[in-house]
Amino acid sequence: MKKLIALFVLFACLVIAPWSANAFQPAPWMLQSPVKNADALIATGQCYIYGLMIHTDGVNSATFQGFDNTATGGTSLWGDYIVTTSASNRATSLSLDPPIYCKNGIYIEITTAGTVTYVVYYWKP
Repeated sequence: MKKLIALFVLFACLVIAPWSANAFQPAPWMLQSPVKNADALIATGQCYIYGLMIHTDGVNSATFQGFDNTATGGTSLWGDYIVTTSASNRATSLSLDPPIYCKNGIYIEITTAGTVTYVVYYWKP
């Protein structure tokens, strides 16, 4: 009986292992942009965007838009992401799971009446 169970486990491993190797795998390392405080081109060419870390001035909200492009416009990666803020809540993040594939690059556009800084986490194959 133990040999039968061991044989079944071995068979299951041989069948499942090749399939799981083709499943989505996260990037082995992550790239991050320098700290930005205005609209910016983050990466060019094929890449994946994993998210943003955002710091506001604690007074003014900010709206973030991401584009699969090297400039404003093109394919929108998400709708308006509005970051509300307060003196006690100045940092937030936008996590994209699974990451979004970008064919042309990553361009981030921000709109705010105050000051905001952000870092973009991405990976280029």
